[in-house]
Amino acid sequence: MIVRVHPEILQSEAIPDVQNDDKAIWHDRYRSITNLERHLHVNGTRIVKFYLHLSKEEQRTRFLERIDEPERIGSSVSRTSRSGNTGSII
Repeated sequence: MIVRVHPEILQSEAIPDVQNDDKAIWHDRYRSITNLERHLHVNGTRIVKFYLHLSKEEQRTRFLERIDEPERIGSSVSRTSRSGNTGSII
C-alpha cells in the first residue's frame, strides 16, 4: 500500500530481480492478490472491501486525537480480543 503512495520507496530498495517495468510489477502483484482472494473465498472466507477517503487534514486530525487520548490507541484491537471474535477481515 505504501508503495502505491510513495513509489520511490520501492525504487530505492535493493530488491533483487525486480523488473523496472512498473506496469509488469503491478500486474503481477494484482494477480497475486486476486489469487489469494480466490483461494480464501474457495476455503470459506468472505472478503469485504470498502474505500474510505479522508483528506490529509482529516487523517492528521484523527491521528492527533488518538495520540492525545491513550485509551483510544488500539481500542478496536482490544475490543475485538475481549469479545472473543477471532474472525478476520481482509
